[in-house]
Amino acid sequence: MLRQVGTLHDITDRRRAEDEARQMQDRITHFGRISTMGEMAAGIAHEVNQPLTAIATYAQACQRLIGTGEFSADEIAEALAHIGAQALRAGEVIRRLRTFVKNREVRRELIEANRLLEDVLTLAQTDARHNGVHISLEAAPRSPLVQADAVQIQQVILNLVRNSIDAMQGVPESRRQIVLRTHVDVEGDVEFMVADRGPGVDPSAAADVFNPFFTTKPGGMGLGLSISRSIIRAHGGKLWCTANPGGGARFFFTLPAITASAGSSQ
Repeated sequence: MLRQVGTLHDITDRRRAEDEARQMQDRITHFGRISTMGEMAAGIAHEVNQPLTAIATYAQACQRLIGTGEFSADEIAEALAHIGAQALRAGEVIRRLRTFVKNREVRRELIEANRLLEDVLTLAQTDARHNGVHISLEAAPRSPLVQADAVQIQQVILNLVRNSIDAMQGVPESRRQIVLRTHVDVEGDVEFMVADRGPGVDPSAAADVFNPFFTTKPGGMGLGLSISRSIIRAHGGKLWCTANPGGGARFFFTLPAITASAGSSQ
């Protein structure tokens, strides 16, 4: 009896320790998202300010038309339509921002790999435009399915994009290009790639880039890639980097592909 009680205590303690470790990892992951948004604040402010400026311009135009008394209903309707479109544009940026930074339970769902890239593109483009960077998307022809927490995977993609943008600050604007790609590799896993044209990863630092607190950025905390690797490992994948043949760096990560038949049975 004593042995059974001792065993139960051991199992309970182990489960408690596992739960505490998981909660700590979730808090660190959430902190990483908040930190990424902090780095993107200037670009986000600019992206939201543009439609707000347009809204103010169209509203003032309506006021002037009404003040003159010489206007048609079509002119007012057109201006109001522009106001509505710009408000939706600003609202979409804010909606994606709130979804990204919200502290939430990990929730894995069946999702198309290409959609993960497309959904994060709104926030990524915001930062890229502000820094004179062009992002292109090379999506797999038939989007494979993965079982993943969409927000966490988008956090990984956005962190890699942020790193690429920072790495290209010293190169001519004409070379500031990022490629996002998905395809199914030879092992049947879904491979994601973020490639840039920056100076690349210093070979002497390549072995350390995924270690916690290692950073080459002035003022950087060195947690982004470490958190990203933890997220990908928890999803059953792997994260690594190589040199870009055309100059720069390429970061890859994989997620296990889910067949349509397997997905429909879940």
